[in-house]
Amino acid sequence: MANKERVYSRKLKQPLPDEKKPLLSNLILERLGSQAPGMTVAWHKTDPVMTVRARMVTFTIRFALAEMTVECEYGWLARQIVTDATRVKTRATIHQLCDDADL
Repeated sequence: MANKERVYSRKLKQPLPDEKKPLLSNLILERLGSQAPGMTVAWHKTDPVMTVRARMVTFTIRFALAEMTVECEYGWLARQIVTDATRVKTRATIHQLCDDADL
């Protein structure tokens, strides 16, 4: 059974424009793909929701008009090894990616 938790939220400067979606996808794959081989990024067909899947975790990133939220769903093994330090590192990485994408 998987475990979900909200790991990050951020007020957006503006609603996410469609032209930023490929930039954000590429930033994630470039920065994190080497750490998680087989990572995939997919956007919902109609809603501003991105899903990032890796071997032991799935991140769901929702872009509302004024806020972005990131939920993480851990598999059983990931739940056993995730620590407060990895949560802090995850938040910092997401924050930096958002800054780089000017969100």
